Amino acid sequence: MVAAVERVQGGRFYSDLLTNVWDAFCSYNHGGLRAASNQVIEGAVQPRVDEAMMCEVVRFSRIMQLLTANACAMVCDREEDARACSARLQQLQAEVPRGAAN
Repeated sequence: MVAAVERVQGGRFYSDLLTNVWDAFCSYNHGGLRAASNQVIEGAVQPRVDEAMMCEVVRFSRIMQLLTANACAMVCDREEDARACSARLQQLQAEVPRGAAN
């Protein structure tokens, strides 16, 4: 799907995303070292999630949904839908406080 999207869109955004962050995504989300080490508190393994972390997970999920919808719209030649996804992604980017990690 990445190749199909990039043929339509041009560039290497999705290929680069896959190359640069896939291992980290899997390590955080599928029981990898990062996921486990984030739960170690004073010798115990337990949930350690604060409100800011939950908000970031929701924000990240929204971004990934929009990227997926945008990719599907481009592959299906639905330019208006792709533009709407891109506009919403820009809005989400504008909502990030200055100095916050993206």
